[in-house]
Amino acid sequence: MEAEVGPQACLRVANVKSLLTVLQSVKPSNSKQECVITMGLEDGMRLQLEDESKTLQSHISLRPDLFTLVESPEGRQQFGLQWALLVDTLAVFASLGGAELELRYPGPNHELVFEMVEEADSTVCTYARIATTDTQVPTPLTDYWREPSSSFIISGVMLKEAVDDLEWAATGGAATQRGTCQLRLGRHPRSLVLRASGAGSLEVDFPTDEDDNVHGFACTADEVMASYKHKHLKAAFCSIPHHVKDYLGEISTKVSIDPQGLMKVTHMIGMRPGAPAHSSRPPGTQGAGFGNAVVTFVLLPEEDEDDA
Repeated sequence: MEAEVGPQACLRVANVKSLLTVLQSVKPSNSKQECVITMGLEDGMRLQLEDESKTLQSHISLRPDLFTLVESPEGRQQFGLQWALLVDTLAVFASLGGAELELRYPGPNHELVFEMVEEADSTVCTYARIATTDTQVPTPLTDYWREPSSSFIISGVMLKEAVDDLEWAATGGAATQRGTCQLRLGRHPRSLVLRASGAGSLEVDFPTDEDDNVHGFACTADEVMASYKHKHLKAAFCSIPHHVKDYLGEISTKVSIDPQGLMKVTHMIGMRPGAPAHSSRPPGTQGAGFGNAVVTFVLLPEEDEDDA
């Protein structure tokens, strides 16, 4: 028997395809990976994942103004959910058309509830529920962040292509190979180099002129250098969408490295609004339905063999 449903946190999404595309920028290595979801008036929706190795964390921040309705009468709600189930369920609703999607928590048995009402006929409703868990919130790696940090803003496409090009040198094409990539920043002369070592050796030297590809370059020492697992760089750079103008707006990528080698990759992804809504539901706290989603990856550095 289902329990009686009390006050629920509720988020309404105008453009489900846009939301789905942002979430697909995070691809956990484990298909059963769980995430922690936070819903609230101040949070909108936040999603956090931690790799099994605990050396890579992913975070998606969807501010309240990205939703057309935000309600949370009981304050902030937090729960765990299997990531693949969330993405697969959103994919089903994204394929149905342009109607708004409502997300509610908790459901009758503490599920996350999905509901879409067809605008042309409010009697047609698509409904789903996903079981949630009490997954513990991971300690943010950014708690260990130190300043001053070096940073640069770059075209995400350039980074994706570079990491893809370095895959063979780093891993030899074997998914089990523990290949690493070294990121090196120089101040005088200004330089930005990504080098792979493992099955082979290969370097990609990025242009650092203040152009459309790399800008905001800041190096806090004569040379800043740190190494990272290739698979973690691939997770951080290679799944960000770049050619979905119907669903997303501009995408900006900032890479920051602290003095310990901790790397923070921040993608600002513009979410486009959906079609004008004609929902029969009562109005609530209204948002614009569009703005910037923030996707962040935090990577722990590998220990360089030279320093071991």
